[in-house]
Amino acid sequence: MFPLMPLTKKKEIAATVDAIAAEFQPKVRRIRWEIGKDWYGDPALFLRILLADSATKGRRLALIANAVQRQIHDKLTPDEFGLYPYCSFRSESEQEELQDKDWA
Repeated sequence: MFPLMPLTKKKEIAATVDAIAAEFQPKVRRIRWEIGKDWYGDPALFLRILLADSATKGRRLALIANAVQRQIHDKLTPDEFGLYPYCSFRSESEQEELQDKDWA
């Protein structure tokens, strides 16, 4: 995690991310996140959003991805923390195949 951020801010981020994930259940299975530096060296919030397989079919993927990203910007307001958000999406079946521990 990014060491310069106070623990209270990290707890606030965690609570908001959990609330956003819960809002989109069962389409969003979970959201994992971490704070780090992007390729420019700027502080960033990396979000890994695991979706139900049914949410990734056809047009549904774009709809849910846009809705989740909108809530991240509206409710989490990462810019207020000095962070730029980077969202990555993956389906449950992709994760099952890849077994990526960062997404578990």
